[in-house]
Amino acid sequence: MRASLAEGYLLLKDEARASALIESTIDAALSGELNHTERYDAGAAALSALRHWPMETRLPQVRRLLQGLDRFTDAYTASAQRIYETFKVLMLERIVDTVADDVTFESDTVRGYLDEDEQSLRRRIIADWRSACGR
Repeated sequence: MRASLAEGYLLLKDEARASALIESTIDAALSGELNHTERYDAGAAALSALRHWPMETRLPQVRRLLQGLDRFTDAYTASAQRIYETFKVLMLERIVDTVADDVTFESDTVRGYLDEDEQSLRRRIIADWRSACGR
């Protein structure tokens, strides 16, 4: 709820309250007071709210969650060989989504890189098919 309120205060241009609320949400996510699921939910809510913040104020908060990634554990994904840390993977996905938003993807530099990479991949696929078909 604090993350949603922080997002609302940000829309109302009350950055001080928004910052205090998002920081308390991240503090809760990184504290030992919550169980596995509550900790993940708090971190995910904070990242969801941060997607609407300017990048320069978003990044330090995201960095805090990334540095505290070991706090996002779970108790239900064990196998005989290893433990799959589902909440860590889910948090990493959300961190990437938070940092790489639509505005970032729409920049000319990023768009040019993606277009160039796509063309390179297409050329490689065509070359592989020609090689496989004997032409």
